[in-house]
Amino acid sequence: MVFHGTKRFTSTHISQNLETMKQIVVNIQDSAYDCLVGMLNLCQQVEVVSTEELQGALSDVDECFAKAIKVLQDERVIRNQYDYAFIYMAIQEGVISGMEPFYSVPSFTAYLKDLKIANPPCNSSIKFICKQTQGDFPDWIYDEPIDPNEERRRRNIVFRFSSAFSRLLRNSV
Repeated sequence: MVFHGTKRFTSTHISQNLETMKQIVVNIQDSAYDCLVGMLNLCQQVEVVSTEELQGALSDVDECFAKAIKVLQDERVIRNQYDYAFIYMAIQEGVISGMEPFYSVPSFTAYLKDLKIANPPCNSSIKFICKQTQGDFPDWIYDEPIDPNEERRRRNIVFRFSSAFSRLLRNSV
């Protein structure tokens, strides 16, 4: 079933009996989007994999996000695949002004791929760090012991991304 509208919504349904996964792509009008996502979030057997706006050019927010990531890559602030997890968690906590939380890790990685981010992370690298991290930014606590310099580097990723993203967003308006 396909609804025509302005948003594309992808979800994965896990069948209890067959343990198979089915993917459904739905185009839906903006006015019905929140209602549909709300209903799907009530069903534990459905995972929202990605959402996307059906539009030609990138929005200002998306463009600034991509440029901020590029700045961090160029400056070698982002060194590892799992470094994106700290940006993801900060967005989920509302630390990054101007960014809406993602529905899931797969929706975040799909977003990075849609923005054509060079060498995007896989879902498992982000999920692993998210599971190992407790508390709220900047006072994250990690299940595994880490060096104080590494802890500082992880916080710095969020500070640098937030700064670059905010600056680019201000300059785009």
